[in-house]
Amino acid sequence: MRDTILLRAPKGVKIEFVDQHKGDPYIVVPPGRSNTPKDQSPVLAKAFRATDAAVKEVWGRPPLYLREGGSVRSSPISSG
Repeated sequence: MRDTILLRAPKGVKIEFVDQHKGDPYIVVPPGRSNTPKDQSPVLAKAFRATDAAVKEVWGRPPLYLREGGSVRSSPISSG
């Protein structure tokens, strides 16, 4: 995550990362992916769809998601 942020930051922007805890990371997988949990909360899936719709409305295109290996693709989530 740090590498991705640093690669995309505009030149001249100083970024500092501060580790505030040593807990395990929490991973949330959007609906429509091969590794989406079968028992995913419908509320969480709805939140992902609402976020995708808001991003598309504001910027005119769906959000980008990183694939395993670092390549980028458009959202797999339909807004329906």
